[in-house]
Amino acid sequence: MEEKDIHPTFDFEFTEDKKSVEILLPAGIQTPTLPSIEAAFKSCTYSACLFREDLAKQAVEDFIKNAATAEKDTLFRYRIADKKSASIHLEVSSDRLTASLVITAAFGGNNPSEKILLAYLKKQGIIEGIQLSNIRAYCAKANTYTAGSQTTVIAAKGTPAKNGIHCEFNWAVTPFQDRELQPVEREDGTSDMYDLGAIETVSPGDVVMVRTPARKSDDGKNVYGELIQSIAPPNKPFEVAEGVVVSEDNPNELIATRKGVPMRMRDVVRVDDILVLSTVDLTTGNIEFDGTVMIQGPVREGLTVDVSGDIHVRDLVESSTLKAGGNIIIKQGVLGRKIEGDDTHERTSDFSAHIEAGGDIEARYLQYVVIKSGGKVSVKDQLLNCVITDCEELIVGGPTKRKAKLVGGSANVRESVSVGILGSDSYVPSHINLGTDVNRLKAELEDIKHKLVEKQDTLARCTVQLDKFTAKGDEKKIKHFTNVISNIRNDAKDLKDQFEQLNTRYTDLVQRVSLSVYGESFPGIELSYGKFRTSLQEASKACRYKFTKMGLKKAAFKAR
Repeated sequence: MEEKDIHPTFDFEFTEDKKSVEILLPAGIQTPTLPSIEAAFKSCTYSACLFREDLAKQAVEDFIKNAATAEKDTLFRYRIADKKSASIHLEVSSDRLTASLVITAAFGGNNPSEKILLAYLKKQGIIEGIQLSNIRAYCAKANTYTAGSQTTVIAAKGTPAKNGIHCEFNWAVTPFQDRELQPVEREDGTSDMYDLGAIETVSPGDVVMVRTPARKSDDGKNVYGELIQSIAPPNKPFEVAEGVVVSEDNPNELIATRKGVPMRMRDVVRVDDILVLSTVDLTTGNIEFDGTVMIQGPVREGLTVDVSGDIHVRDLVESSTLKAGGNIIIKQGVLGRKIEGDDTHERTSDFSAHIEAGGDIEARYLQYVVIKSGGKVSVKDQLLNCVITDCEELIVGGPTKRKAKLVGGSANVRESVSVGILGSDSYVPSHINLGTDVNRLKAELEDIKHKLVEKQDTLARCTVQLDKFTAKGDEKKIKHFTNVISNIRNDAKDLKDQFEQLNTRYTDLVQRVSLSVYGESFPGIELSYGKFRTSLQEASKACRYKFTKMGLKKAAFKAR
């Protein structure tokens, strides 16, 4: 017998081919409605099949039309639902690295098996990175999904090509700065911190640096099995300065063009002519040299060393003058003295020692010295009664040397100051002027603003003229003012770009300006920043000072 589902009002049964469901309506029953048929269907055993509202509506209309004239025992049969197997749709990402199956669950029909899904993928050309675990997980739950609900299954994942490997730069010789950091080992195994080894020099044609070219990495494959090639990034060029050149025979080699010492200057490579002296005294006289000078011993009082490169002094410097276009590194320190003037106003003419560097200045101690640096000034132990006319950053000791002292003198610093102990318990006066570049950058910003206003005014006037000549049809004038307006707009855009870049520098600088004390600070310290000026009135432990719109702000912190 055929399978039937008996409803209090209606009977339902499969068609002979088992692909559809029919409703059985005897001629004598109360006239059915579409809602009553749908409600009865949803509660019957065939409810998983796809209810066809269009067919049910047609059945009601046909029954009403024919039942009244039919014999009482006439049984009307109408198809109102269909079995529908699950549908499968493929979606592939734009980069062809992910393939997903969007599966609509079956209406009383069959949900796809693992075999069917794999065959479908193969037919669609998806062959790489099949995610079998995802497919099996779906199949295990397929019959629990609500009929008609959609499930997205990530069926395949390609393998992206790996990023190419950037070029690498390696020294073929040991640069001077690195040699400085390698103490010589004694026979007993200890290190002699004062003997830092011989200085390596190069001759013309010697290779100083080698570039390993950029290269591709592992290729990948998309879900169609197509190759995705890894791409080598462009080679970064050598950063070269004086004394070196890219080899004509091998573009991946940097060679020396003169005899000298290889120097590592941040991202720039150069070979400096170098002059090595045992000492600077009356037997050598003043030194003026185009290159770098290495002084193994002291620099005696009254002498001047003026070079275009770096100055390295392995001993102390007495009341002398050092000038360098690069860095000045003093292993010991500088001992100057006060030669004239009163005790309350420090002047650059008051001191017997002067050091000036285009780059950084490093020393163990500095006393009664006039200092000017294009970079930072780093002092390991103490900075006593010195006048710093300009530097980017001042570091005296720091977090790991909290007993390093800054006592007396004055300092004009473009950015921040870090110090172990600031001042002394005898309240020696000192003046620190922070953020000296802030006012300069602010003035430049105001100047650009003024120029932008002028450009806008000119643009408005030219626009009026253009409209005037456009109305007259004067093609020559129209062309002239169109070009003028275009140039003004380009100039205004350039000014806006300059303003944004400068404003970013200004904002960043304002954030960096600070005074960090890692040990202790004492009264007698005068601080200034732009128009603000204040004095420390009490001793404080580790703290950081910053200037805000409200004035000086102090925040304690734990120095490590």
